[in-house]
Amino acid sequence: MKTRVLFSILLIIAMVGCQTKQKSNVVTIGFVDAFEDETIKQAKTGFIDALAKNGFDEKKETLKIIYRNAQGDIPTLTQIVNYFISEKTTLIATNTTLATITTARKTTEIPIFMMVSSSPKLMKLEDATHKAPANLKGVYEELNYIDTSFALIPQLLKV
Repeated sequence: MKTRVLFSILLIIAMVGCQTKQKSNVVTIGFVDAFEDETIKQAKTGFIDALAKNGFDEKKETLKIIYRNAQGDIPTLTQIVNYFISEKTTLIATNTTLATITTARKTTEIPIFMMVSSSPKLMKLEDATHKAPANLKGVYEELNYIDTSFALIPQLLKV
């Protein structure tokens, strides 16, 4: 009887040890959308697809994504970012300028990957030497297309 109990305890310890080891290899990404929109939905899909192509996939248990959508509510957005920081996620993926600004102002330690965002300069995230935060990476827009679009309006109205 004592042998069975001892064997059971050792088996449980071994299983817990193996689970802990597996979980330490899992990358955890906090993914925040500031609001719901088809464009940012495509960015999220592309981000997850790129991760999968590089071996990070929830199905393969090499990745865990904690997804949250602030639904356009700034206090909710702030709470989401604070939650990701408290969970010590490996990376925070931000979708839209508002989510990027909120996250960059909250953490300088956790890497941030931005999507569908303005440049760090336009978001006023650069320091005095015109450098973006070291933890901020990703894809941004310069918004030059806005000037081009407005320049086309007079030409279109002449038609």
